[in-house]
Formats: sequence, C-alpha cells, structure tokens
Amino acid sequence: MAVAPRALKPILLPRVLLYALGKPDEARTKLVSVVREARKFGYGILQFEAQLALYEIDLKSPRTATARIQLISFEKAARAKGYDLIARKASVLRGL
Repeated sequence: MAVAPRALKPILLPRVLLYALGKPDEARTKLVSVVREARKFGYGILQFEAQLALYEIDLKSPRTATARIQLISFEKAARAKGYDLIARKASVLRGL
C-alpha cells in the first residue's frame, strides 16, 4: 500500500500546478509514469484517474480528436470495472 500515496501526489501536481504553469508536456510525462506504476502495482482506480487526467491534458492540445475517440473506449472500460464516477467524468470531458 506504500505506492498509492506516492503515486497520488503526481496526479494532482501535473493537473493543477504544471499545467497551470504552462508545462503540459511535463505534466503528461509524469502522468504517463503514474499510469505505468499504478498498472504495475494493481492500483486500478489510480490508473484510471491518471489516465483521465492525461485525456484532460490531451483535449487542450493538438491531440484533441484522438483523445475524444479514446475517451469512448476509456469510458466503457471504466464502467466495466465499476468506476462509474470516472466513467461519468470521461463522458463529460468527451462532450466538451
């Protein structure tokens, strides 16, 4: 369980601080690392939260069209895992 607190901090920092500071690429890099680590240690909810944050960044970048398409399957996967709140957030993001 020691991985979760360490992995949670990088989710919040990239989304709020790095992106706000105009460093979306750095935020993206950190989030990709969080997704990998969460997957490795079996922290599914953390993995999905980090992935959602990545899509949020991608929607504000040149990757918008790709992110919208990927959000469809992401939303379905989140629902299948029982992560309904994340699925709803993905649906809202896709609609923006």
